Amino acid sequence: MRAVREKNNGAPLDVIVPTDGISWDMEATALVKGRPNADAAKKLIDFTVSKAAHELYGKSYAVVGHKDVNAAPKNYPADAEAKMLKMDFGKMAADRDKVLAEWTRRYDGKSAPKN
Repeated sequence: MRAVREKNNGAPLDVIVPTDGISWDMEATALVKGRPNADAAKKLIDFTVSKAAHELYGKSYAVVGHKDVNAAPKNYPADAEAKMLKMDFGKMAADRDKVLAEWTRRYDGKSAPKN
């Protein structure tokens, strides 16, 4: 999305899509059981899945979850969504601790000091 925004602002670049797939992440909303203000939280969650909310998300994200909202801006690659890598969220959750431990082993020495 950033490359597209820069191109649309006049940057001299081409936006390309890797042939082996595009990584992506997902934003999520949840209601935590037993927390105060559950009724207000439910109203907020109802809004987060509405068309109006997804139209707002589309100001920052090219791909949103509402079927009636196309947020792709000018110059966004037409085939980008189809090339997004298939994710197995169950496997990712099951492997979370292992992946975090390996990431820490490989890269934590490059992290900013922890206060």
